[in-house]
Amino acid sequence: MKQGSIRISGINGVVISWILPLLIWAGLCCVMAAQCHCVELPGIIRKFDEKYFHPLKHPEAKISICYQLPTERWLTFKLPPATDAVKLVTNANIPQDVVPEPDTPVLYQMEYQIVDNKGRVLKSGTYEKRSKITWFTDGIKQSDPFTASYYFSEPLVPADGRVTILNFQKQGTLEKNIRVRLRLAGKDTIVSSVMVRLYHNPSSPEQKLIRLWNRSSRAKKEFLARSNVYTQDFLTEQEQRNLMRNIWRPLAPEGLAGNDYTHRKLYVIKEVDGTSLSQENFPEGLRIDYHLRRTIPVPEQGLGISFIFRALNSGLKGDDAGVSNIPAPHIRLKWFGKGITSSAWDIPWQGDPTRFSHAFSGGLIELSSDRPVTVQLFTKKNEQSIEITPQTLVSRTILVNSTQSVTYRISHVKQLATPFRVGIRKPSGPGRPDISSQHGAATYPPSTLHYDLLDKSGNKIHGDQVSLVLPASVYDRLIDGQDHLPVSDPHDLHFNLPHNVSFIRLKSSEPLLVNAGNRSPNMAKLTHVPEEYFKSQAHDPDIQKQPTWFPLKPVNYNQLFEDQRVYIVLLQHRPPETVPDIEAGRFQWEAFKPEKNTAGHFILMPAQKKEYQRDAALVSTYIPLSANIKIPVNIKSNGLRRTITPQLLFFQKEPDTPFSIRVSRNGMPYFTAQLVGPSGRLYLPSLSKGPQVLELNTSKNVDLMMNQITNFPGEYQFHKRFAHRLTPDNPISIPYIKQTADEETLSLAVAFPFIAPQRLKISATLHCSRSAPWGPFKKLTIQHRTFSIRSDNNGPVYILNSSQPMMGSWHRCFFPIRSDLKPGKYRISLSLDGKESAYVVLYRVLPGLYSQQKLLKEARQPHEKL
Repeated sequence: MKQGSIRISGINGVVISWILPLLIWAGLCCVMAAQCHCVELPGIIRKFDEKYFHPLKHPEAKISICYQLPTERWLTFKLPPATDAVKLVTNANIPQDVVPEPDTPVLYQMEYQIVDNKGRVLKSGTYEKRSKITWFTDGIKQSDPFTASYYFSEPLVPADGRVTILNFQKQGTLEKNIRVRLRLAGKDTIVSSVMVRLYHNPSSPEQKLIRLWNRSSRAKKEFLARSNVYTQDFLTEQEQRNLMRNIWRPLAPEGLAGNDYTHRKLYVIKEVDGTSLSQENFPEGLRIDYHLRRTIPVPEQGLGISFIFRALNSGLKGDDAGVSNIPAPHIRLKWFGKGITSSAWDIPWQGDPTRFSHAFSGGLIELSSDRPVTVQLFTKKNEQSIEITPQTLVSRTILVNSTQSVTYRISHVKQLATPFRVGIRKPSGPGRPDISSQHGAATYPPSTLHYDLLDKSGNKIHGDQVSLVLPASVYDRLIDGQDHLPVSDPHDLHFNLPHNVSFIRLKSSEPLLVNAGNRSPNMAKLTHVPEEYFKSQAHDPDIQKQPTWFPLKPVNYNQLFEDQRVYIVLLQHRPPETVPDIEAGRFQWEAFKPEKNTAGHFILMPAQKKEYQRDAALVSTYIPLSANIKIPVNIKSNGLRRTITPQLLFFQKEPDTPFSIRVSRNGMPYFTAQLVGPSGRLYLPSLSKGPQVLELNTSKNVDLMMNQITNFPGEYQFHKRFAHRLTPDNPISIPYIKQTADEETLSLAVAFPFIAPQRLKISATLHCSRSAPWGPFKKLTIQHRTFSIRSDNNGPVYILNSSQPMMGSWHRCFFPIRSDLKPGKYRISLSLDGKESAYVVLYRVLPGLYSQQKLLKEARQPHEKL
C-alpha cells in the first residue's frame, strides 16, 4: 500500500487516497455548475452519494433489482428451459408520511398466470398476502430505527417481504418458452405499489457446479454451508455440488425498462444485527392480551397449579409498576367444572413476575388480561417443580375465494345418506369490524360461502349460498410464516348428503378458510363417561377418544399444498357454553317413561351444588340429617300453603332389625314410630313454614333424610327420581316429543353396582326417517351412540323399597337432539351390554319460563257456616 493511504474496513476497497481527490473535484464541479447553471446539482450529488458514501451507512446491505407489479397489464418473465420452480419475493411500498403503527396488517393480492409458447394459460390463481412493517434498532450504535430493506432516495418504506413458491413439476411446464405473468389484483389504500423479485433455480452440469464453488468467495461459501455439520473447508465434492445446486438466481422480466416495466433498487439487509422494536424480550410461555385468551385443561383428578405472569411492556418491569404511566394488567382466572360449576379469581398485579397458586378440581381454566402478559404453568411432582405449559392444538384449513374453489369427495355406505361437516373461518377476524351499529358496537360484515353438490360425473345437482357472520376469535390464531394472525371463530355447516351426491365444491366471495369431515351413518359415537366430559383425558392410555367427525382431505390436496393454499390454525379448548336461564334456575325439568318396561324404583341420587334454589324442586330434594342432635332448619313450601307435610326417609344396613324413632320440634314431642325394613318413607305431621329446630332420636344407626328444607348448612343434597330398571334382556324404549326447533338434550342418570375395573356399556338409538332437505344445518344429530361408563365408587345411590338399598356407582350421560330434527314425535331405545343391570333416569331440561298448573284446595275456617 502506498504511503499516506489508509484502507477503511467495510467500504469494499474504497481508499481515502483517491476519495479525497474526488471530493475536491466534486467541489469544483459544484462551483462551476452553480455559476454556469448548466448541470443539475442535486442529481450529481445524489448519484455520487448513492455510489460512494451510502455504503458507509449499512455496508451489509445488498442491492436487489425489483419490479413494480402493474394493475392493468402483465409483468412477464420468460423462464429458462426445464425450470421446475420459481421463487417470488414481494414487498408492499408505503409512503413515508402515512407509515402505520408496527404490526398493523398490510394486505395485497397478487394474480399470476403460467402460459406456454402459444399463449395458452396452463395455470392461474391469486395469492392473498398479509405483511407488516417491522422496525429494528442497533443497541450498540444507538442508530435510528430502520427496516430490513429500504430505498435510497425514494420516500417509500417497503413492508416485510413475503415469499411465494410456484412449483411446475406437476403442471407439465418443463418445456421451453414457458412464461410467468404477474400483476396486482388488489391492495390496501395505504399501499402505493407492490414490488416483486423473481428467482429461478437453473440446472447446471455437475462439473460446472464444482467450478462455481471454487470461484465463490469465502463469505459465500460460509453462508451456503451454515446449516452443515462441517465447515466449508471439510465438505466433500458431492456436498459442494448440492449446495451450489440450491442457489436461487434473479431473473429480469421481458421488455424495456421504462416502457414495459418499472424497476427500483432495493437495499436488502441480509443479516440484521439488531433488535426488533415490536419484539419484546420475554421468557417462554403463553401470550395473553385483550384479544387473546388462554385455556388450560385440568385433569379429572385435579391438579395444583402455580402461575407465573410477566409483563410484555417494559414500563411495567420491576416493583415500581404501580407508579408507571402504563396501567397494571388486570388478570382474571375462571375455572369451569362439571355441569354449571364455576369459580373466578381476579389476580392483583404484584410486579414482574406476579405469582398465583391454587389447587383446582377437574375442568377447564380460562385466563384473560387487558394488557399483554405471558404466563408459565408449573406443578409439583415428587417435591420437584415441573413446567406444564400446554401445547396448542392445530387444524389444517384450505383457502378459498372467488376464483379458487375446493372440492371434497363424498363416500357412501350402501346408498345411505352420509353426514358431512364443513368448518368455515375468516382470516384477519378482528381487523375490520364495522363501527356502524347503534351505540358504536362493533359488527362484522357478512361473508358468503357458495356450495355446489355434484354427481359422480361432476354435473351440478344443487347449489346455493350461505351468508355467514364470522366474529373474531379470542382463542384461535392463524399461522402465516412466523406470524400468528387473527382469525374468526369457526362456523360449522352440516349436511346429510344423499347417495347420488359424489362431490361438494366450495368457494366464497372473499378469502375464507375451510376444512371438512364426515362419519359413517351407521357408526355409533363412542363416548367414555366421565373421561370425555373433561377437556383433559387423564385416564387409561388404552382408552382413545373417538372423534365425532373424521377429517377429510380435499381432492388434489397435494396440488393445493404446493399452491400454498393450506394454512394451519392454532386451536384451544373452549369453555362450556353457559345458559343463563339454567344457571338462574329458570327451566322445566321433565321425565320420560318407557312404553313397555315400566319396572323400577324411586332412587336418591347426589345433587350438584348450585347457587340457586328452585321452589319447584323442594318436594324432590332431600337433605341428610344427623340423629340425636338439635338441627335448626328452615321449612318452606313450593306454593302458597301455610303448612307443609314433609317426608322423612330412612335407610339401614340391617333390614330385619326393628328400631324406633322420636322426632321433637322446638323442644316439644312431634312424631314417634316403630320401623323395620331396609328403607322406607314416612309422612310427618303438618309443619308451619319458617325456622324450626328439629331433633331426631333413633335407637340404632340409620341414615335419615328430609325434604322441604332450605338454607340448610349441610353440604350434600339428594334428588328423588323414579328410575327404570335396565337389564340385558329388557331394553327400554321411550317416546320422545321434541318441543322446540332448537337443540334439546336427553339426559341419562345411570346408577349401577360398583364393578371396577369393568365398565358399563349402554347403546342408545334415535329412530327417525330423514328426508329432504339435506341441509345445511347448524348441527346434525348423531342417531347412534354408545356410552362406556366407568365404575366409580362415587355413591351412594339409595334405592327405596328394594332388597338392594344402595348402589356404589352413578354417572350422567347426554344424548343431544340437534336442530336438524324438526319438532315432533320420535322414539329412543336403550339397550345394555354385559351381565350387570342398572337403573336409568331419563329426563330433559328446557331453559326458560314455562306455565305450571297448581291445584289448591280452599279449607273452610271453623267459624264459617255452610
